Amino acid sequence: MNILILDPSKSATGWVVYDDIEETIIAYGTFKCEISKRQKKELKKTTERNAVEMYLYSRFLEDVCDRYQIEKVVSEQPHGSQSAKASWALSMVVSIITAFSVYKLGQAPTFYLESTCKKSFFDVRFVDKIQTREAMNEMWRSEGYKPETHHGKVVGYKDEAVSDALLVLTHHLHHA
Repeated sequence: MNILILDPSKSATGWVVYDDIEETIIAYGTFKCEISKRQKKELKKTTERNAVEMYLYSRFLEDVCDRYQIEKVVSEQPHGSQSAKASWALSMVVSIITAFSVYKLGQAPTFYLESTCKKSFFDVRFVDKIQTREAMNEMWRSEGYKPETHHGKVVGYKDEAVSDALLVLTHHLHHA
């Protein structure tokens, strides 16, 4: 069974496709649901911009699920504490993930809190992004995970997003 693991974010969603039968990573990456500067100018209202971004997010889910024959979705529970806009947008992401999973796959997604995933792996609830990234890179390297590089340097936000998705996967495999 192929599982889509998500670390949803308005800025960059980390994702991993995991084959539960073969116990291997099939694919991984990041998705940014940003609209162009031109579109931002054309769409005057924030609600219009958010609607376009949410449409792009739902298209991303559909494309990944079709491409990799996904049967289950597991996700970190998004948390948007930066601002009211971010909170609203992330609640929309949860709604899209849930509706998509129920409609397309016939079952609700599984959500885990970030702090729960960190507690189960590191035995503490707070671990910085660098520690998480290093631990997940080490753990999943043998399964084919290799951070994306650009001119020989790791692309930080992409590696962090995928590392967070790998942490959710690790927690899911040990607690599902």
